[in-house]
Parts: sequence; C-alpha cells; structure tokens
Amino acid sequence: MDLSLKESLFSWLPGWLDIFNGITEGTTRYSRAALLVAVAFGLIVDGIAAPVVEEMYFRGYLLPRISRLGAWAPLVNTVLFSLYHFFSPFGFVSRIITFLPTVYVAWWKRSIYVSMAVHLLGNLAGVVGTLFVFLAAG
Repeated sequence: MDLSLKESLFSWLPGWLDIFNGITEGTTRYSRAALLVAVAFGLIVDGIAAPVVEEMYFRGYLLPRISRLGAWAPLVNTVLFSLYHFFSPFGFVSRIITFLPTVYVAWWKRSIYVSMAVHLLGNLAGVVGTLFVFLAAG
C-alpha cells in the first residue's frame, strides 16, 4: 500500500529524496565493515532509542493530555504520530492502520508498555531487514 501511495501521490518528489531508491547501491560503495557499523548504529538508534522516546512522548505524555477527547483521543494521537514522521509521507495511512489498535490498547490499559513493545518490534524488524538486504547484496 505504501508503494502505491508513494507512486500515485508523491511522484512529483525529486528522486534524490527517496532514501529507499537503490538501497543496495551502498553495498558497492562502502566496505562491509562500514555497512555493519552503520546497521549496528541503526539498531541502537532506530531500533531501540527512537521507539522508546517516541512512545514516551506520544503515548506517555501526549495521550493522557488529550484524553478529554474521549474515544477520539487515540485516533488523534495516532494521526499526530503519523504526521510526525513527515520524512515518509507515503507511509501515513499504513502507519495509522498499524498503530491505531495498539494506541487504543495503550489508552484503555493506561500503559505504554504494549505500544512500546509493538513499536520496538516493528523498528527492529526494519533494521534487521536492512541488514539482510546488505548481507544478501554483498
């Protein structure tokens, strides 16, 4: 779904802005050691630190403060979370569909641990997928 949205709604964006365009090109430009260091750094930052900080803000801080919206609060929170990821606008809809049930659970249980676990697993899967792309291409 993200790819079709990207192609239909964001085809006007310049090609250099697409960070996923030719991701395997980096495997020929950089040494295997440099790529593994970059993926290890990505594992720490993108796979662990970013999801924890985002969940602490969006579900731990913001969600309770917009709870006056009632059952709409998780939807508003999820939309704001998706808008926050402005660097990948083509993932807006799928991010909402993916996170909305998780945010409702976090709101209902009044605990960010479920949403934090889902977010961590999703980001870690992306980093591990990138590692596999690099290893397969190298």
